[in-house]
Amino acid sequence: MDDRLSSLSDDILHRILSPLPIRETGRTSVLSKRWRHVWASVPVFNTKGINRPSIIDQALLLHNGPIHQASLQALLLHNAPSYRASLPLDKLEPGNVDRWMLSLTRRGLQDLTIEIEKEPRYKIHSSIFFCDALMSLNLKHCILKPPADFKGFPSLERLSLEKVSLLDDTILESLVSKSRQLKYLKLSECSGLSSVKIHALNVISFHFNGFFNSLNLDQISNLKNLFLRCAHAEGNVGDCRASKLLKDLHKLESITLLGWSMWVLFSGDVPASILSTTHCSLRTLDICLNMRENNEVEGFFYLLRSYPSLEKLSLLLDGKTEPINEIDGTCLSELRTSKSDWLGCLKIVNVKDLSDLEEDMELIRFLLSNAIVLDKLTIEYEKEVNQVEQLKIAKRLAVFPRSSAGAMMFIE
Repeated sequence: MDDRLSSLSDDILHRILSPLPIRETGRTSVLSKRWRHVWASVPVFNTKGINRPSIIDQALLLHNGPIHQASLQALLLHNAPSYRASLPLDKLEPGNVDRWMLSLTRRGLQDLTIEIEKEPRYKIHSSIFFCDALMSLNLKHCILKPPADFKGFPSLERLSLEKVSLLDDTILESLVSKSRQLKYLKLSECSGLSSVKIHALNVISFHFNGFFNSLNLDQISNLKNLFLRCAHAEGNVGDCRASKLLKDLHKLESITLLGWSMWVLFSGDVPASILSTTHCSLRTLDICLNMRENNEVEGFFYLLRSYPSLEKLSLLLDGKTEPINEIDGTCLSELRTSKSDWLGCLKIVNVKDLSDLEEDMELIRFLLSNAIVLDKLTIEYEKEVNQVEQLKIAKRLAVFPRSSAGAMMFIE
């Protein structure tokens, strides 16, 4: 039988094998003489499925080519199937990982993922900070402390830190500002962050999940996508006001504000004036909104007025959290009677967790009355709304006036 697969070039075989863990690529060495050494030059090194550190040592020793992408995981996977097997934490020592990092960083490493769920947390080896070819760095459950002579990652474009320990705010600021090619930045549940200051002119996507006392994005003016999921902040949030945070972000195309983000950004007095009219690039707004929280509702109006080119709006309604500053009659009256041109470009609206709260109903009425080019409104009920209540809500929604003749309403 003609073996056409074996006649392919090494480059093509590398592409075929690259998605597989190193354990699986190594097994191809028994297929034939042609395949005996192909695995040893595949530029991707994924340790998934390996359950002994000695196997990784041997694989690195036998590997004779560059390694552009590497992934190391040591996770708490109880009763996991064999294909998801991971390095047992009790067999993993910091010295093992340091040894592997030294080897990997000398092979043209461009993409690195480290995820080690072990206490005390693994401290990232210093060799990584001098890996000039690194373009993507994804760290989870680690300690990050660059050496004093760290000069930045000259090629880094993507940085993701999840549950990473930072000793102080200056570490992140230095890491980001010295990596001048950085475009995508994700920070999730990192410890040691209080005052978050991002100085990175080339960053176009910023994702933050966690707690901060202050957030400064003054030097990130090319940002296109902003994602914030804020924890409840009882401390000083004076430097986190929406007007200050968003004023210089003229190129934003999408904003996502989940968790307590609306409360954090609008917990003080909502600015009377809107953002500059140059903020016309925003097309997508996705927020978690408590319609009983006065400042959040006013903040919602503020965002709609500030971004007149908005085309898609997604709302996750929070009707369970007790309001800190309950909505007053004036704000609710404005919602009922307001006629505006804020929503002149809005075409798609998605509303999740709708309840029978009067504030929620008035929100839908407001959107239908003012979105003059609305094409589609999709509504999902809150889980605790029973079928009888759903029917009552649907009857109310059906008679709300619509300013767009082509508006379609879908209730799920």
